[in-house]
Amino acid sequence: MCLIGRKYKMRRTLGEGNFAKVKLAENTYTGQMVAIKIIDKMMVFRDELMEQVVTEISAMNVLDHPNIVRIHEVSASKTKIFIVMEYVSGGEVLRNLNYRDRFNEQVSRKYFQQLIDAVDYCHERGIYHRDLKPENLLIDYKGDLKVTDFGLSAFHKPDIFLTTACGSPQYIAPEVIAYKFYEGAPVDIWACGVILYEFLAGKTPFEGNNLPSISRKIKLGKFEFPIWFTESQRNLISKMLNPTYKQRIKMGDIFEDEWFKTDHYSMHSQGIQIEQHFNLQLRKGDDYGQKTKLESEYSLMKTIQKVKKEAAKNAGLFIENTKDAKVIQLTPQHCLVEISKYDWGFVEYDEFCKSLSIALKKKPNHITHSIPNSKA
Repeated sequence: MCLIGRKYKMRRTLGEGNFAKVKLAENTYTGQMVAIKIIDKMMVFRDELMEQVVTEISAMNVLDHPNIVRIHEVSASKTKIFIVMEYVSGGEVLRNLNYRDRFNEQVSRKYFQQLIDAVDYCHERGIYHRDLKPENLLIDYKGDLKVTDFGLSAFHKPDIFLTTACGSPQYIAPEVIAYKFYEGAPVDIWACGVILYEFLAGKTPFEGNNLPSISRKIKLGKFEFPIWFTESQRNLISKMLNPTYKQRIKMGDIFEDEWFKTDHYSMHSQGIQIEQHFNLQLRKGDDYGQKTKLESEYSLMKTIQKVKKEAAKNAGLFIENTKDAKVIQLTPQHCLVEISKYDWGFVEYDEFCKSLSIALKKKPNHITHSIPNSKA
């Protein structure tokens, strides 16, 4: 199992899907418990899902937030990809919800606030999840919520339309069902509204005997509130589940909502420092030493050439493959590069990583879609 098998001792299976399984594992050097997602390369290539895998790694690699599952490292063999992630011991939020009919207002608000904090953090960095649902929300040992599974996420600039129809039926926004183009932020906000309703009601707002009936209700924004919902709860959820995306509440307005603001302690109010390197695809300060992780859109050999070329351009720096740089091939045209600082000066290290992050990206050749002049 390449280096992963020597560094981690595998424990029980936490979950299993069509092309991957998640194992609980122990770091043999530190004793830290982690979750390792083991992806079958052959099955991924067969089903043409490698882009989804690369997207998940890229998104989680640049996100560092207390309410988002953290990725520690990525490795690969000829047949497998190993994503080592933070282990969240409480499991899915639905497991906690199944123990009762619904969450009370205090618990619902806490989880919802943490969800919005995490989603807003992603949006500020141009990342849209697009598959928010309780199955992708985990609870840690402290009782805090963490967002996971960024396989369907998208990197995009604000106000640029997306085109891929994706998501889970009961949490998908009406514009994804009805239109070819949609914006990422309103879609995530819609899903958060459905999740808040489910926390408080113990069921989703749009239910039916089959997918067509559910889709019709979603497109119309047709749902009813249980009698125990307060006026404040109804008001916020109604704004989030407005079927007209241009009239749907914005993230900034959610933060200003009186019900939302009650007992809200975000990472900003606690003074937690977060990285600001999204555009450069950088992430520093991980558990295994100071390093920067970069995504390459080139083959393995081309990536190595570019690393060496940028090193030579930056004050004649010399890269030793075993010490300063690690290149992991994910697909024939996608690699992950880890640059370790070690004894480099901070300025030269930072400048090198900035120039390398640009060199590893291919120049875009896609057509940008303008916003269509359609209703809703």
